[in-house]
Amino acid sequence: MRKRLAYRVAYARYPKVRDALAARPAAYNRLLDELDELAETKVAYVFCPDTMPIDYMTADRRRLMGAYNDGMAQCRGELPCWRAWLKG
Repeated sequence: MRKRLAYRVAYARYPKVRDALAARPAAYNRLLDELDELAETKVAYVFCPDTMPIDYMTADRRRLMGAYNDGMAQCRGELPCWRAWLKG
């Protein structure tokens, strides 16, 4: 409720931006539901990180490299699953 009020005030001159920001969570959740359905029906192979030790504001190079290395290790571990999915 507070976000809607903040959007209304901050973007009073930009109603399309305000409306897009307000609709974003519902659109995001619909997309996640669609991805789940595609993965369940094996139409898509969905890759998600096992851990996410950083966020979008992380600038520490060591932490970023650690997250990258974790992702690469996970990719190597899941490669057989990817290949099996691609073979159908």
